[in-house]
Amino acid sequence: MNDVDIDIGAAIVDETDRGAVIILGSIIEDSLANRIRQNFVDLTVEEDKRLFGADSPIGTFSSRIKVAYALGIIDREHVKMCDIIRSMRNSCAHSRRDISFATAELVDALDLLARPILGEPASSNSNREVSKVMFVWCVVYLTKVIMGKPLHQARTELENLIEAASDKAKAEFARFRNA
Repeated sequence: MNDVDIDIGAAIVDETDRGAVIILGSIIEDSLANRIRQNFVDLTVEEDKRLFGADSPIGTFSSRIKVAYALGIIDREHVKMCDIIRSMRNSCAHSRRDISFATAELVDALDLLARPILGEPASSNSNREVSKVMFVWCVVYLTKVIMGKPLHQARTELENLIEAASDKAKAEFARFRNA
């Protein structure tokens, strides 16, 4: 595992499903902003704030996704994945009702996200913890892509991360795959 994998796992270890989605969505949003900045000249703090701060041209998750695509940082498939995570994050941040990986909206969104990355749907999985782990794995993969890893390398690193997962998580994932 590398620092990104450890940081992502540590960020949500004690979080609720809702908290995990909000935090991991923010990690994707911040990763996009950081990669966009790499394409710019060195900006002063004030210039950066005018571009990336609240109510600025690149200050929202949505605008960062669009700019990252326009700069070639992510492709169309990854735009869709980022939009799914943005939608999940917004649902968790703004819903007044209890929301978790047992909630149909999150499970349906995770299905759309997990199929192209993991090759597995989340909807047949009744275990919230497995869904949460699947979401983490999707975010790890997407973060690697945003950071500029070649797709094959990002996928290999994700496979290595899954292989290194705890015995319990591997057993649950195997049970889910065989269900």
